[in-house]
Parts: sequence; C-alpha cells; structure tokens
Amino acid sequence: MNGKTVLVLTSLCVFSGAGAAIAGAFGPAYTSQDDLQRFFAAVDRNDDGLLSLEEVADEMGVSRTCLPVNLIPKEELERILTKAHQSLQAEFDSADRNRDGRLSIGEVQRAVHETAVPGSDPWNFEDLEDGWNRLIPGGDTACALGGEYEFYVRPGARDRLLVFLDGGGGCWSRETCEPDGDARYTFQIEQQRRPELRKGILDLQKPRNPFSEFSMVMVPYCTGDVHLGAQIHTYESSEGSEPLVIRHLGHINATAVIDWIATNLDGPSSIIVTGVSAGSVATPFYADVLARHYPDSRVVGIGDGSGAWGVGTGPDLDTIPWGITDVFADEPIWSELARSRFRVDEFFRSAAAPPGEPELYQIDFAHDGSQAYTLRETGTEFSSVLQLIEDSRGRIRAVDGDFRAFTLGGDWHGLLTGPGFYVLREQNQLPVDWVHDIVRGGPVSDVRCIECDRPHVTFERSDLQLLDRALALLGQESEWDANSDPGASCPTGDEKRSIWCALMEAARQLDLGDWEDRAGTAEVVILATQRLGGGQPSLSRYNNADGRKFEEVRSLLLEARANAAKALAPQP
Repeated sequence: MNGKTVLVLTSLCVFSGAGAAIAGAFGPAYTSQDDLQRFFAAVDRNDDGLLSLEEVADEMGVSRTCLPVNLIPKEELERILTKAHQSLQAEFDSADRNRDGRLSIGEVQRAVHETAVPGSDPWNFEDLEDGWNRLIPGGDTACALGGEYEFYVRPGARDRLLVFLDGGGGCWSRETCEPDGDARYTFQIEQQRRPELRKGILDLQKPRNPFSEFSMVMVPYCTGDVHLGAQIHTYESSEGSEPLVIRHLGHINATAVIDWIATNLDGPSSIIVTGVSAGSVATPFYADVLARHYPDSRVVGIGDGSGAWGVGTGPDLDTIPWGITDVFADEPIWSELARSRFRVDEFFRSAAAPPGEPELYQIDFAHDGSQAYTLRETGTEFSSVLQLIEDSRGRIRAVDGDFRAFTLGGDWHGLLTGPGFYVLREQNQLPVDWVHDIVRGGPVSDVRCIECDRPHVTFERSDLQLLDRALALLGQESEWDANSDPGASCPTGDEKRSIWCALMEAARQLDLGDWEDRAGTAEVVILATQRLGGGQPSLSRYNNADGRKFEEVRSLLLEARANAAKALAPQP
C-alpha cells in the first residue's frame, strides 16, 4: 500500500483507537469492488441502498453486547460506549459528503482512500493525494482523555510550507479540565475543526489565499496545554469522585508532526508557522525549532490571538501541570524561561534570539474577549486588553526591531481561519494583503485600529444591492427559517431561509461572488455579534436564538444597510 488504508466493514468491537472508528472498521476483508458491494448489502438492513449511522454502529458492535460487561465497572462501561459513539459519529459525518445522514456506496468508497494507515513510518510525501490527507502518528501521541491523535497534510509546492497550529482553549485544574459540562478546551479531535471545513488561510477554494500553492500541515489541538505539554497529570478531587487523568502531551504530538516534516521535506525555501489562540502561544517556539532544523530556510512565525499575555499576566510556568518547564529545559535559549511566568512576549523574545531568529509577527483584536476571559480566570488584573497587547509588543520590539503587528478593532478572537481574514480592514488595509506581503518577503508595516471598538469594513455600491436583495428575500415572516442548520445546504427555491442563506442567495442572484467576502455580509455579522453581547462572530447563533423575533432579523439587515449607505454617501 502507498500510505492509504483499505477499508472494510467487519463485525469487530472498536473501542481502542476510536479516532478512526469507521476507518478501523472497514478493514482488511475488502479486496475488491464485489466484496464491498456484498458487504454493503449485508449491512444495509432495510435494503434502501444507503447506510444509516445505526446500521453502521450495529455492524461494528458499538453496543453493550460487544463488551465483557461483567468485568467492567458500570461507570467505565458508560464512558467507553459514549466515547465510541462520539468517535463513530464524527467519522460518519466526515464520510457523509452530501450531509443527508446516510452513506451511499460511493461515499464509502471515497472514505476508503482518505485515512492514512497508523504505523506507516513515514508516509511518503509523494504518495499523498490532492487535498487534505489524514495521518495518524501513533506512538506516544494522544489527546487529553486518551483518544487517538491525528494531523492533516495538503501537498503543494515542496519548497513552500505552511504549518498551522490549531487553537482550542486550555486547562490547568480539576475544574477547568473536567470534560463534562462547559469545558473550555478541546479534549478530542473534533469533526468541525477539520481543515476542509475551515475558512481563511485553510480555505483552498479562495484564489486570494496567500498559501494557495503551499504545502500545508495542520496540527490539531486536543491536550489543553497550548501545544507545549509533555506530562500526564492526575487531577484529584476533594469531593470523593474518581481522579481525572489528563494527557497534556501537546509537545509530544507536535513533535511527531515536525518529525514527519523533517523526514519528508528536505529543505523548503520558505516556512510559515502560524497558529490561532492556543496555537499562537506555541507559534514562536515551533518557528524557532524549525528555523534551527532548517538553517538555510526563511522561517516566519505569525501568532494570532495571544498578544495580551505579557508583563504581569499568567501564572508561573512551574505551577502549571503541563511539563512545559521540562520541554524548555531541553531547548537552547528556552531553558532560561523554565522558571518564568506564562508570558507570550517572553516566548517571542526567546524565538528572536540566535541561532534560529525566525521573522516574527502578531495579529490581535484590540479588545479580544477570549483573551480577557482567560486572563481573569488565571488571576490577572487589568483594565484594557489593548494596553496589555501594546505593552507586550513594546518588549518584543526591544529585542526584535523587525517585529510587526496588525491590530483590528473589536472583541473577536482569532482572524486567520475566519471569513473576516478576507474582508475586514484597518487603515484601509486588508489582513489578507498584509499576510501576502509577509509571504512575499516585501516591506511590512505595523497596522493599528484607530477606532478600536469594533471591526471595520469598506463598502461598495454592490453591498447595498446585496442587502436590498436579502431584505426582499426575507420580506415576511413566513419566508424566515428561525431554526436553520448551519451545516445544511441553503435553498435556491421558495423555501424558508435563515439570515445567512438569504445573504448567500442574494449574492448568487446578483452574481457577486462569495457572499462571505462581501463587506455587506461582514457588517451584518458585526452587528449581530454586538447584539449578542460580543463573543465569537456567528450569524447562526443570532438567527437561531430562543425567542428571536422576525422584526429583529429585519432590523439587523436594515441597520447594516443604513451603515453602508451612510459610508457611501458623498462627504460634505
């Protein structure tokens, strides 16, 4: 085999390695198309030519009867079953291309060729297929609760490489690491965070993507330790419940990915390391690691969404049970930070020192709500996120005169993997153009919001047309879908529409291109987020909110139109 697995449904119990549930179940028995058709028909209990999740689960034995229940405590049994079902659901959703809740034999065939074989060391770059490939490094890698770790590679130009470190919160105590309830960190590989579902720099369909020709490696995050942990920690409980074991192995996982890169790419001329949120904290560290491994390459680090962690912020590193101090102690320059505080400005300052010296950049929203929340949770007292960001950057510039940053207005968190990357502006500059300048190695200037209370856009006359058409499509309440699935396809006929489907259909009817790249759309998102009280931008969260009234939907679109008309009006 050439680094791809062959899948076959077998009647096996699949609770270990559950991160590839369907992939592990479609196993070695499939040797021909006839075999697959026969087995598909056997699993298709109701003979409708499609496989439901229940039919696949039954065939895989994801049930109580699959386990030696007399040997397993009830609580552990329930945990195993829940984990297996979650894993199976994610794999099923990934294979279900048309999102109809059923798998056709064609979708099963495509799934056969999309999962990399665990233990194939290494997967040769030449054997990767176009688009995103899923690789499972095995070994000591793991997610926080023991789930299987995976990463993704999109082959492109061998001399240009993008390494993206994903975000997903963090945890450092029994309370913050508890996976039940309102966990604020990612503890398993999540289907919705796969690269083919993301926007911004991971959107391969965008012709303006600065990395469209690059080879891309996405490093998922599921360990609660900003990609820098190397310790399995047991969090005790004072309430008599079972101890919670968390595998803070982010550094182990990321190192497995870097080992794959080092084995498969001899010497890219340009390497861009970037990350969002928790991924941005680790960006300077892994940019430095790659700069030292590839001394003849141009290496760049772009951190997005962690710039406020500077002077007076965060706990001491040796009080965080992630093992970061051990990781830093083994690295030149970084060993000096082993007893310091959790400060991203110090991470950037260390990366700027020889021998690595990657080029370093930052992106932040001026009043980032997520950073503000985490800073308060870790005991930091402050009055302004923007002031923390600027103080931190001043310290970085003191040792790196070439450091540059882009500061946007508003309280959003993370730009590079959102649609705002292509449409938000500050000082009449788009972030996508600023990153293009970095990639090309041209002169790059600092960009800072002037009015920093909200994100900004630059309207065109076509944005008025877009908003007018969306208002026409939502002319009366019977035309509005108040509980629309954001993952479903939008209607093109006379069916009900959500706000985003109305904007999408308006752009299609007017031939305006991608609706998400329009300033009119961005303005609707900005206003909806403000009305929700801040947080991450989301039209679905506004559209589907309990008690949402149609008059509020119309008011939102009308306010966006009024703002566009005012901005486009001749100035006296």
